[in-house]
Amino acid sequence: MNAVNYAKDMLWPFFMGVGPDNIKGKRNELPFETLTQDADRGVKMLSILGILLLALLFSLISLWRDRHPIWLHSSSSAPLPPSLPWLPILGSLLSLPRGPPHLALTRLAHAHGPVLGLWLGSHRAVVVSRAQEVHEVLIGQGRVFGGRPPMVTTDILTRGGQDIAFANYGPAWRLHRKIVHASLYKGGFGMEEIEAIVSAEAKELCAGLFGYCNGQSLDLTTELTCAVTNIICALTFSSGYSRTDPEFVSMLRWNEGIVRTVARDAPVDIFPWLRFLPLADLRSLRACVQERDSVLLSKMKQRQACLEEGSPPQDVLGCLLAAQHAARGDLRARHLTDTHLLMTVGDIFGAGVETTSTVLRWIIAYLVTYPKIQAAIQAQLDVMLEGAFPCLADQVRLPLLQATIWEVLRSRPVSPIFIPHVALKNTTLGGFHIARGTRVLVNLYAVHHDPTVWDDPEQFQPGRFLSSDGLQVTPPRPHFLPFGAGPRGCLGEALAKAEIFLLMASLLQTFTLSLPPQCPAPNLEGVHGVVLRPPPFKVCLKHRSTCA
Repeated sequence: MNAVNYAKDMLWPFFMGVGPDNIKGKRNELPFETLTQDADRGVKMLSILGILLLALLFSLISLWRDRHPIWLHSSSSAPLPPSLPWLPILGSLLSLPRGPPHLALTRLAHAHGPVLGLWLGSHRAVVVSRAQEVHEVLIGQGRVFGGRPPMVTTDILTRGGQDIAFANYGPAWRLHRKIVHASLYKGGFGMEEIEAIVSAEAKELCAGLFGYCNGQSLDLTTELTCAVTNIICALTFSSGYSRTDPEFVSMLRWNEGIVRTVARDAPVDIFPWLRFLPLADLRSLRACVQERDSVLLSKMKQRQACLEEGSPPQDVLGCLLAAQHAARGDLRARHLTDTHLLMTVGDIFGAGVETTSTVLRWIIAYLVTYPKIQAAIQAQLDVMLEGAFPCLADQVRLPLLQATIWEVLRSRPVSPIFIPHVALKNTTLGGFHIARGTRVLVNLYAVHHDPTVWDDPEQFQPGRFLSSDGLQVTPPRPHFLPFGAGPRGCLGEALAKAEIFLLMASLLQTFTLSLPPQCPAPNLEGVHGVVLRPPPFKVCLKHRSTCA
């Protein structure tokens, strides 16, 4: 939808008559410099037109190929899924309803079924919107659907998919995931070490907020982002930062720049030929990535020096470098280059900061909107902890807080549409034929709001995750997938759960959060981007004096 408007804006100069004919008509009345500038603009416009014509040709070839029986292997007895109408270049974009993508695709699922075909430019795709088929994509055929599509913005972010999140399923991906998982939860850190790091940052966060308990209001976004970023820094390369440290400020700047740029539904990811044009967003993205890589490369060199001195690896980056050193001379070495390690660390920041800080903001938005739920959680905190600082073992003793976290993750999943998967071979899904190379969009929002599974799915009801007496948390049903599942499930799930619980328990034990006077409740619809964010809102803090 945004891409259609963008394409119209790009072509508008042609419709307004800027081109060689206009230049010729002005030749006798304009100075030479102006004629030269107009000629240059005309050449640029002709170049754009040439790119568009080539794009049209390739789109037609791709559409013919992807719809032709030879390429679809339609000899399969399974039919093709129902599909939206399409046009050359634009694909099915004109057939998509207006509104945020997760809501538009959910409405289409209600009208056309849980497996729906469409065309993103010249790319064939299917949208999966029911738990049964989603489980098949993520778990039952997790390896078959384990591919990732090449996209211009993610290729810039990851130097062509040399990371974990955007790399295709394969040997390099499996090796990196195994090393990072081991460094987080086994060889490098365990949950006790993770808990200690998160708890220390939770105390730092609360201490930094005491100064706001004087009636003034503030947006907690920056403080939450700083806290989560510091946790990631401690785990990744054993660094802790003050809020004003120049290197830390640089991290916040490039991370926000990347999120802001990629969040714009970049048309270049649907129409890759646009990358040949001087797009401001791509320039901004490349600048942020360059700043990111400069900081992370410096950290990599520091950790490498420590390993050469004989120090054992003490963080994720150290474990990656140790694995690289151990792989020298064997086949694994080609999957553990400096670039692979750099992109994997970049992934940890990209996936670990924005998602977790956004979940925390959503929880706060709901708690100030539903103050009775907040008061009930605080009453449970006071009784069960008796002033002791929260720890992970308290999750079973604080069922209402845990149920509230789960209900927020159900109601407003930060990734309402997962990163696209790609079918690595011909297969079937929901009784339909899925050709190799098809992009698969998992609509988690539709699964989490399926009225056949969830009672009153649009209502915020933490009680749906509690036993009838409210004293125990009931296990989330299989239709609850905020962290994905299967081979491509979230690698940092255990870390994210620990961060969310400890940071929220600490905040609610220490402060009562409320809306500023005469201020409306936060907009709970969300703003779609890289993640589904709540719009900016402010809160007031009141110190509770309950923490020992």
